Amino acid sequence: ERFSDSDPVVWRAAAKVLTLLGDDGAGAMAGKLEELDDSEAYVRMRIEEVLSWMGPTGARALAERLTSPSPKVRMHAARALGRLGPSTAANHVGALGWRLVNDRDAAVRRVAAEALGALGDEGAIALQSCLREGGPESRDLASEVLLKSGRGTVAGVAVAAVAPPGTPRFRRKWPLPEARLEPP
Repeated sequence: ERFSDSDPVVWRAAAKVLTLLGDDGAGAMAGKLEELDDSEAYVRMRIEEVLSWMGPTGARALAERLTSPSPKVRMHAARALGRLGPSTAANHVGALGWRLVNDRDAAVRRVAAEALGALGDEGAIALQSCLREGGPESRDLASEVLLKSGRGTVAGVAVAAVAPPGTPRFRRKWPLPEARLEPP
């Protein structure tokens, strides 16, 4: 309730209390994301900001929301994980990759791809795995993000899309390890 207050002192005080509760506070804030409608975008942004202050604890709470039955909640959770950056959210690239390959909702798949693109080398490795494991749309999204991020070349992306897992890469920019795409 306090996150919708127009006074920043009020919602920041509520946020501080919830951050002191650690995992329980992060879970409570992330759970609030399930209840918000489109008219409360500012509240969603505040919650995502506070979860980012919580570092790995907030990232875990957001990653748990990737399993929500609501596509809107999964999409916002993926976007927020991408905003957290590689130092905080890199442990969740497998779950984001799984969403990119397997989610039924096109918007969730797109946002998962974009989030992976924001997560540095770990995200690029997961996108590379999506090139081989995903369907045509997932491969297109992964290719697009890799090319936009500068972490792949047209030739490298094309080879990765058709090469079996374990095929060596010949460009230095292209990450070598494989990523495990796992359900969130």
